[in-house]
Amino acid sequence: MRRRHQIVAQTFAPVIIQNSNAPFTAEGKENGDAFRDFITRVDYDDDWFGYNNEENLEGADQNASVDLRGYLYYAVQETLSYYYIHYVYFHPVESTLIRQKSLNRICTCTSSRKKLH
Repeated sequence: MRRRHQIVAQTFAPVIIQNSNAPFTAEGKENGDAFRDFITRVDYDDDWFGYNNEENLEGADQNASVDLRGYLYYAVQETLSYYYIHYVYFHPVESTLIRQKSLNRICTCTSSRKKLH
């Protein structure tokens, strides 16, 4: 069943389109804020602490222990006639217009699909 749920989740996975910070400044230097837009694992920095995500993004491109590959969590439940698919994705740092404090951001999406018999 686990393999079937993986196939269902992959088949109906959402297409995520978002604005992104420019990866380089006007002077051609890397802009560390670009990493804020990545969708990655909650423990991308090898720990489960959210309060240090912003500082762990600094120099992330040169730190081998920081894994910024894209990652989408999912869970599939099913009844006799439907699949219910819940997707969760995570931004390590949420950029806000009023930059008082950076927070983590978790986004969710739930979909139901009728089974074809």
